[in-house]
Amino acid sequence: MASRHGPLTATPDGLAIGDVAARHVRLRADGVAECVGDAPRAVLRWSDIRALRFSPPTTIWPWPGMQETVGSLLLAVLGDVSPLGEVERYPVVLTVTSGDEVTWEVDPHYIAGYRRSHVRSAQRIVEVLTSSAESRALLRHPADALTRLAAVGRRAAW
Repeated sequence: MASRHGPLTATPDGLAIGDVAARHVRLRADGVAECVGDAPRAVLRWSDIRALRFSPPTTIWPWPGMQETVGSLLLAVLGDVSPLGEVERYPVVLTVTSGDEVTWEVDPHYIAGYRRSHVRSAQRIVEVLTSSAESRALLRHPADALTRLAAVGRRAAW
């Protein structure tokens, strides 16, 4: 099972923002890649990136996956077999050294959104990785990095 924290997932070559089976942005030791599944579509080097921000959807439910399961079951019991809704992508915005912004859309894991505390700590983790070249060395060991950074991110997010 993949190591996950909110919208972040450890992959063999870094941390992904968004659903790794669909559109996502991958933070790697050598740069940031826009990906669909395992295939990179575009790559920017860290030296070309000044900032990276993202605001995934949030929910007050402590278990977003359960919200979708319960909602689907209720709809089925009530006789409505239509899907809960469309998955809406959210933007990951990269500010490059020229000051221009590059926007890549990513797919969330859940229609319902992520726990707010997990989003805040994930944003803090990405902020640290973006601002510190030394911290990006952690991306060579993504699962360990996510575990360690998530613990730090949770404390900093409060």
